[in-house]
Amino acid sequence: MEILKALNSLFSNFTPEFIANKPCMLEPEGLFELISKNAEFVLLDIRTEAERKVVSSNLPNSVSIPLHQLFYPENLNKLPKDRLIVVLCHTGERAIAAAIGLLLAGFPKVQVLSGGIAKLSEKTGRDTFKKIGEG
Repeated sequence: MEILKALNSLFSNFTPEFIANKPCMLEPEGLFELISKNAEFVLLDIRTEAERKVVSSNLPNSVSIPLHQLFYPENLNKLPKDRLIVVLCHTGERAIAAAIGLLLAGFPKVQVLSGGIAKLSEKTGRDTFKKIGEG
């Protein structure tokens, strides 16, 4: 029942007006701006190791913790509670689940990279799929 109280507390603030502004979503351009301003944030890549082999990234401030291992205490301890955490996966869908979990776990500054690595790659003119063994 504690989880229900936590969910109610979290979602009771999500009015239609609040949701319309997409406060938890960060467009790729917003990520580029954070990087260019040398902002203090963590880019949390929750993709699996196999996914990262297909589409890798070398973005600054990155931490890779697959979603299925994210909520182990030793992995949560790797994340700061005082800085923005931008969560990324391939398309952004799993990142939403991770962001909700992080908010419930006491991380107050969490955003999801809208569209994930796929949209980010599109914005930089790159294909998210590469042949195995390429670059």
